[in-house]
Amino acid sequence: MVRSGRVLNVVKTRAARARELAHLDARPGLRRELLTMDYVLPVRRRYSPSSSLQLRTKSPSASGTLFFGRDSFAVDRVAYFGVFLEGWYRADYRGATVLDVGGHKGYYGAFAIHEGAAVVHSYEPESTNFSALTRASETFGRRWIPHRAAVGAVAGEATLHVNAESAGHSIVHEQSDGPRPTVGSQTVPVVPMQDLLRDTPELPGRLIVKIDAEGAECDIVLGTSIELWRRVDHIFLEVHDFAPCPSAAIVAHLEQAGLEVVLHAADPEAELIGLARRHPPSAP
Repeated sequence: MVRSGRVLNVVKTRAARARELAHLDARPGLRRELLTMDYVLPVRRRYSPSSSLQLRTKSPSASGTLFFGRDSFAVDRVAYFGVFLEGWYRADYRGATVLDVGGHKGYYGAFAIHEGAAVVHSYEPESTNFSALTRASETFGRRWIPHRAAVGAVAGEATLHVNAESAGHSIVHEQSDGPRPTVGSQTVPVVPMQDLLRDTPELPGRLIVKIDAEGAECDIVLGTSIELWRRVDHIFLEVHDFAPCPSAAIVAHLEQAGLEVVLHAADPEAELIGLARRHPPSAP
């Protein structure tokens, strides 16, 4: 997850946040949800240790409940605000099939459902995140399907380096020191991205892919054929500073599939890149 610059947008005075929300033009109920994140849940986290940190969220398309970790609340909160307020993943989701790689606790999956996605498949390997993701998906109904797995280039198993931050777990990067060190490991299944794209039914709606895989983005994109990427209409991906390839290589691979860069934001730790299909796909 891109953190540095975006955290500054979240850590604001309450007065500044209230002014921002007062002018927010978004789906019904979002102001209440965001203010709950700013006011109610931090107080509950501090003074009500037995209560669950959860948020009821609804739109004309769906309703459900999202869950937040007590120990990971600061990071979870940044992710929620980034998806729902900062607009990291804006696109036309109406009737779309969505592949959510790096599902975390489900904030992006819920956003896609709220925005009208027909079905969302979320892939998350870490056990605590997956538990929260599964609980959330069950409250939204059958349109949201969670999978406990990492995504890569080839099938198999991998060691997941469990990070001190809930959004920092990685199968390619182990951090021994610093503010976000590795604190443990889990053995997790790996499913190939090519299988996800190949097995996704060719539905009338668009195919949208989101990848936040903490360094595995190189294997995921470059290890999947250009022909299969031609099936995708819109892709969001984060390229981290420790990824084993430059973002230019990923972009060049996807551009050969007829996708064009429509979003590029960066901070010192990662780049958020969005590519979309502006023209009909060329023949393989």
